[in-house]
Amino acid sequence: MEPMTARPQNMLIPWKVRADIELIQRDVHEWVARDPVALSGTLLSSIEHFALSQLNGRLTYGELLHRVRQESGDASITEQDIDDLMIQFRQQQLVKPAFAGMTHGSVAMVRQGPLRQIFRAAARCFRFQLPLLDPSPWLNRIAPKLQHPAIRFAAVTGMMVSAGVLLLLLSRLGSFVESLPSATDFFGPSNAMLLLAAFVSVKLLHEAGHMLMASYYRVECHEAGFMFLLFTPVMYTDVSDTSKLPSRQRAAVAAAGIVVELMIASLAFVIWMFAAPGIIRSLMANVVCICTIGTVFFNGNPLLRYDGYFVLSDLIRISNLGEIAGTRIRQIVEWCFTGVASTEPRFRRLSPLQKGLVTVWGFSSILWRILMAMALLRWLPTLFETWGFRSAGSILALMLVVPISVPVINTALGIVAITLRGRHSSGIRVLTVTAVLLIALCLPLPSSVVVPATLEPDGTPLYLTVAGQFKSGLPYGSRVPPNTSVASFSSPEMLRQRIRLEGEAEELTAILRAMEIQSDERTLLALPATRESLQNSQARLYDLESELGRLRVTTTSTGTVIPPRPKVVNSDEESLPGWSRVPISHTNTGAMMEEGTALGIVADRPTARLRLAIAERQLQDLKEGETLEFWPYGSEESPLPGKILHLSAMPSREPHAELIAEGLIPPYENGTEAVSRYQGIAEVKLPAEGRIRGYYHAGLVRIRTPSSSLLARGLRLLRETFL
Repeated sequence: MEPMTARPQNMLIPWKVRADIELIQRDVHEWVARDPVALSGTLLSSIEHFALSQLNGRLTYGELLHRVRQESGDASITEQDIDDLMIQFRQQQLVKPAFAGMTHGSVAMVRQGPLRQIFRAAARCFRFQLPLLDPSPWLNRIAPKLQHPAIRFAAVTGMMVSAGVLLLLLSRLGSFVESLPSATDFFGPSNAMLLLAAFVSVKLLHEAGHMLMASYYRVECHEAGFMFLLFTPVMYTDVSDTSKLPSRQRAAVAAAGIVVELMIASLAFVIWMFAAPGIIRSLMANVVCICTIGTVFFNGNPLLRYDGYFVLSDLIRISNLGEIAGTRIRQIVEWCFTGVASTEPRFRRLSPLQKGLVTVWGFSSILWRILMAMALLRWLPTLFETWGFRSAGSILALMLVVPISVPVINTALGIVAITLRGRHSSGIRVLTVTAVLLIALCLPLPSSVVVPATLEPDGTPLYLTVAGQFKSGLPYGSRVPPNTSVASFSSPEMLRQRIRLEGEAEELTAILRAMEIQSDERTLLALPATRESLQNSQARLYDLESELGRLRVTTTSTGTVIPPRPKVVNSDEESLPGWSRVPISHTNTGAMMEEGTALGIVADRPTARLRLAIAERQLQDLKEGETLEFWPYGSEESPLPGKILHLSAMPSREPHAELIAEGLIPPYENGTEAVSRYQGIAEVKLPAEGRIRGYYHAGLVRIRTPSSSLLARGLRLLRETFL
């Protein structure tokens, strides 16, 4: 980017207004420059219109400056302002070369360096249009019907009903969100076709809303077709003729698409509430998500140059809001580096309130784009990693980030050009501002890592050490001292074996007594063997009694009996009935339980355990002993503080049923997970009353890690995304 040098006032302006440009006055202070070739309109202030109308190829810079000052009554307008105005007209393609043999590129009027041109070209690659039809004949036939009072009444009524339904959606937002699949399933292959169908259909009706509202105000639409935005087909309509309308009507046309999407969302939510589980209900859920999330974060967001931006621009009556805000930010930065305060004429003519809105919008838009770019770079590769396609996620993230970041990059390049220009800059001032920026980028800031986890009780486990049939037990939550019977089991097979051993022992005892009475030599010789058989039989009976005693499970410590992780155990037709949910329950009376079945935990500690599911890329940031907070999923309880006790060095193969059920990690495919996860064990403190809503509760853990700077985080984000 080359700096503009001061031009002699007697130098001819090498531009003149295009003869085919139609200048239309919209109100006292605004004009529209209608381009019949590009089918677009450019909003101009009264001073911009006056300066454009004076360009005839025979006017000098000094003469135009004098006339503009005289027309506006503003003597502070400078030669640089005239230069900026010419650049603006050239960028808006409102002027053409005034002299024969002079090309558009022969005059260095447009301050765009090669890097800015590359970024603009890259942005155009991700967005191209395919015109298909001229809808004006169809719109002209229905335009008179749109003026009918019944149509207007129906539209107003529909908007009011939709507003009520959307309020109902907000009141039931929790249940609606819980019914949605996880992000992996929602954006996964199983839902891809429904999501694409919903997206294309919604955008088709969205553009129809723009066309109908434009027709309502007697504005023609001569072109409609498909625009491929990031290779996704989206319908578009050319309603540039609305630039002739007053600002409020123009804002209504821009807001029509947003209103249509919200009405579609309300209708889809009503269908979703009454539809049975299936493809219709899933399709309606997709429609609701597209119409609400897309409106809030993208289409209706005034910080991005979509419908919400044009609605805001028209309501606050500031034409070319983005251009003015970008120029204002560059001027603020120029003042920081040079100490010279300069403002362009368009900004000076704004009211104090409008000036504040422009400045706030400019910085907010840049911040929002940066946050969105960082979120996409972090989220998309992680999402695709669950399917084993992290590289594809990185490429898609880059494709999305480039068009979002182009305005930010253009502003940054303009700031660099201002710094390099150095017309009034002081070396000390430049070094000071640069040092402040570097300190801000390198200043360590609090950092944390968020991982899913499951809350488990911390205490003495109770196991069934021998297979048996459940008879009775204490209810969970009972407070027990040591050596208390918690559960009783029976074993028909062992009982039959005891009866057989008791009978065998009694028979051997009777035989031994009879042999002791006899005194013949043969009986005396058989007596030792009989005694040994009796002793063996009594030993087997004693061992069996010990086994039967293990059917009575007792505690070894004081505490509260807490149930184990709930599960379902199915039994086949040939075996005894299986048990389900928790083992010690009256519903499981008579159920057969295998050896090693976990019956519960006796806990009497003010702490609980967390089982962390840590991704491989997160493990390098964690250390044993770091503090954390556990937030139970879907709970309004206060977080539980704690610390990490142990981190596994090898990937864990243990299932995470609670985390999968809550959608915190994707379900396994073919028994394995696409992302390697490592297990960590942490300890958290329970509330003062020692009770929580429930154990084995899934949630998120925020682990405080060593502080890191914004620069380090940005570099790491890029490294994790693309390396």
